[in-house]
Amino acid sequence: MSEKNTAELVRLIQAHLSDKSIGPEAFTRDWPARDKRSYYNWTQKGMVPRNESRGLLEDALGWKRGSVTEVLESPITRTFTLSELRDWEKVDEPRVTKASELSTDELLIELTRRVGALQTEVTVLREGAAPTKPMLRLAADRDGEGWDSEHLENGE
Repeated sequence: MSEKNTAELVRLIQAHLSDKSIGPEAFTRDWPARDKRSYYNWTQKGMVPRNESRGLLEDALGWKRGSVTEVLESPITRTFTLSELRDWEKVDEPRVTKASELSTDELLIELTRRVGALQTEVTVLREGAAPTKPMLRLAADRDGEGWDSEHLENGE
């Protein structure tokens, strides 16, 4: 087990939360207080979950039993996808989190993410819908109406 394995586990936990659009507070809401502290140790400090805590984490994430151990003990070159770890027999409808259930920090993060996504979308649409600049033809290149003077008059 190395730091890369621990980093891979942290990446997968964060990817799961992002995929489900929930934050750490909502994710650990039903956990006992001591285990909430453990969650932050795993994700923020890079500590390895103890064997007895791994089952709790796997259940909360909806992963197959032994998935955490598999990630932690795999070769450091191995990367996982969430679909490899999920316990597909237990997958149910995703739970929709209400805005009122989010902490202030989670709500700000979600709104910031959405505004950023919308700004990116607007930028792409503007650039995609923006007319392309007409190319100037060479002086020797004539069309049926004479020289391409409309392009030259526009200062282009």
